[in-house]
Amino acid sequence: MTSPDDAFKARAAALLIGTRDKSLEVRELGMRCDSREIPDLVEDSAAECRHWIAVTEFVGAATFAGTTDEQQVDDANLAALVLGRHRLGGILKAEEGLAALWFAAPTSIIAASVLATGGLIRKKPRILTLQTPLWTIKIAEVDRLLSRNGRMVAAGRAGEFYDALVQRAGTPD
Repeated sequence: MTSPDDAFKARAAALLIGTRDKSLEVRELGMRCDSREIPDLVEDSAAECRHWIAVTEFVGAATFAGTTDEQQVDDANLAALVLGRHRLGGILKAEEGLAALWFAAPTSIIAASVLATGGLIRKKPRILTLQTPLWTIKIAEVDRLLSRNGRMVAAGRAGEFYDALVQRAGTPD
């Protein structure tokens, strides 16, 4: 029998989290973060996760943590993303004093598509859309974090992110 946490993690979800500037774990999403709001997936090891930073536009339903109050969210800002074995998670940064938007979904239910490409010779993905039954995310300017402190970054990695997401979506549990 599955627990309520397992059932919640089996679908897409988005929560507005008011607590900021400290390490935090949100069991409902199977995520945790450090004080810089860089997410990790609780069930995946560090070696199984890849971290990304992207300009992100989120449109969909979100619930305030600890309540059942759902509201429509249409927000754009920088987001930190984590891609694990079978889940994508992210934290959309918020202005100081406002709740951050945490979101997660199994990769198997995310419909990923390329909206725009760039490059003179080899067309690489530049803007992507990730869609679940609950929310749609448009991401651009995707950079891969090569170190947790953010000092090592590989810029312009939308194609690498897209390939990794599509590959993990097709991998059975």
